[in-house]
Amino acid sequence: MTRVTSPLPRTSPGRRDRGLRVRPRAVGWLLAGLAFVPVALLRAGDLAESDTFWQVRTGEYILDHGSIPVVDPFSWTAHGAPWQMNSWGFNVVLALAYRAGGLPGVAVLCAGVVLGIAALTLLMARRLGAAPFPAGVLLVAASPLLIEWLSARPQLVDYVVVLSLCLVLRRAALGAPRLRDLLAVAVLAVLWVNLHAGVLLGVGLVAVTAVVVAVVPGTRARAPWFVAAAAVMAVASLANPYGADVLTQTFSVRAAAVDLAEWQPLNPLDLVHSVPVAVGIAALVVLVRRRELVLAASLVVLVAGSFVAIRFVPMVLLLAVAAIAPLAGRGAAARYLASRSVMLRRTALVGVAAFAVVAAPNLLHLGRPDPAKYSAAAVRAIPGGCRLFNSYDLGGFVLLERPDLAVSIDSRAELYGAAAIRRYAAVVDGRTDPGPALQSVRCVLLPPRSVLAERLRSDTGWRTVSEDRAAVLLVRT
Repeated sequence: MTRVTSPLPRTSPGRRDRGLRVRPRAVGWLLAGLAFVPVALLRAGDLAESDTFWQVRTGEYILDHGSIPVVDPFSWTAHGAPWQMNSWGFNVVLALAYRAGGLPGVAVLCAGVVLGIAALTLLMARRLGAAPFPAGVLLVAASPLLIEWLSARPQLVDYVVVLSLCLVLRRAALGAPRLRDLLAVAVLAVLWVNLHAGVLLGVGLVAVTAVVVAVVPGTRARAPWFVAAAAVMAVASLANPYGADVLTQTFSVRAAAVDLAEWQPLNPLDLVHSVPVAVGIAALVVLVRRRELVLAASLVVLVAGSFVAIRFVPMVLLLAVAAIAPLAGRGAAARYLASRSVMLRRTALVGVAAFAVVAAPNLLHLGRPDPAKYSAAAVRAIPGGCRLFNSYDLGGFVLLERPDLAVSIDSRAELYGAAAIRRYAAVVDGRTDPGPALQSVRCVLLPPRSVLAERLRSDTGWRTVSEDRAAVLLVRT
């Protein structure tokens, strides 16, 4: 008897129709990521950072001239002064988004980057063994402490690259380090240094990780790869328009921005910043106990950095969420979640839905300059060719909205320096005689409640041309 064989290959039941089936766990991770969409919308509704506006203007300048400016072209007080940008690539990307869709296009672009940050955090949690539901809940629960840091600024690049770098380093520590992982480190360094010159942080992260890997007996054999990765990160960071000068730029920016909020040391009494660091320290204990040495080393660097400058706090919190999420899948926590899964999922769904309802109105004004800080009417009312004295926060908006005007100052702290920023603040706050600062000035644009604005309103030599809750424009009579 002849045996008849099927011309089709046999398929095991577990793999049948694999291409047509959607794994429930994959759907769970997708939903966990989508739960963060309302957070991105909340942040994208209003553009509140002065940096965003001058960065768009600078990107437009680069696109129009085909070169990066090396001296200041935008102010009358520092015109022609040397200027080294720390985010020229990010500025160009913002300008392209602006040309495609105006400020709403900028907001949508940055909201997409925010969702990418959430996706990388969830990917890290997944690699550490977390389940989708607790990881998504933890990330959304952390959003009130994260949202202030998710504005349209090049710092978003730092979060993306730090998370990506940690994933690459962890993969190299767990398996046989490969050449393609070194290539990934090089690519991340080149992208980072050109989008935002925070690459020194990456060099520090890899170098500290290399030391930890070399000290621990179980990973010592992989130490040469990590030493090579640190060298690759350092060398690749030179692939930028400024060469080695970019490595010293971080210190000059730090010195110039010493009075700015993000560069302040951690205040233990400020719960918005101290709580994430406390969570980060708890996550560090978890990582050490699990022998996740690469992530532990990275978290040590970021926690230490947070005590020096709070701008590292969001990176601490993102890594901490990923590290703590797997705890919900073990022991008593796992049993409780299993026994209350329906109730918890319904509660989470209601919470996300409520969050989405709150965030939905922002779709009607994506990319709107924050009306509490920026006045389009006052800026439009500035007479053409008027020499303008303006406050620190309003300069960037003027640069974008009125490219025909030069400002007295804007939020490019590294250009003006800490001393100049303090002098301007002293004039606006009424702590010094405004006469010398206003000597050659015809127009003044200030927050309406500033001391200088109050003084000029009562001065017959000045008249109010435009005023709302965000700004007042006064012109010399």
